[in-house]
Amino acid sequence: MAGSASAEGFTEEELAAALQLLRSRQAQSKARPPVKDEGTVFIRGEGGSVFEMTPSKMSSDLKRRLRLGYLRQVNADGSPLRENTPAPAPGGPLGQEPVPRPAKSAPKKDWVLYAVTALGLDAERAEGMTRQELIDLPADHAQHPGPTPGNEPVPTPAGARPDEDAPKSEWIAHVVSKGLLSAEDASNYTKADLIDLAT
Repeated sequence: MAGSASAEGFTEEELAAALQLLRSRQAQSKARPPVKDEGTVFIRGEGGSVFEMTPSKMSSDLKRRLRLGYLRQVNADGSPLRENTPAPAPGGPLGQEPVPRPAKSAPKKDWVLYAVTALGLDAERAEGMTRQELIDLPADHAQHPGPTPGNEPVPTPAGARPDEDAPKSEWIAHVVSKGLLSAEDASNYTKADLIDLAT
């Protein structure tokens, strides 16, 4: 009986249309890929605290500081991340994709990121250089590191305390030579923490 009303006041055509709409929506929801749970990572902050973060929700500044080495990805207990620990998917914010050489008109922060990740410069040393000094670094600086413009290293006598403005790498070496921390653990601390530890 086409067009007859059911007990609830709907016609058979209306019920059939509603059933067809419901079935099409169910088919669409099955066709959609499930939302991928990207998980979280643990990051040691500059003060030494460990934070749990979702990579896709990290600000661009946090990602930049992570790539520069100010922040480090660690295990949940704060221990250094081991090579056998599953890494995030390639191309993600924590991946180690190569940083291309910026345009000459790029801001200094882009040149600092390039110098640290592609050329192997210490982050503090790179930030202490002018934009033009960073631009002038040769593309093969990582393979043939020469003196960094304006920052020729001053040798520190063996066992002597480095100057306060010495790069973090010298403070790591000093703390390790004193037997206070391993090199791996010392690299997880900020330069200020290493100075405090050495006093």
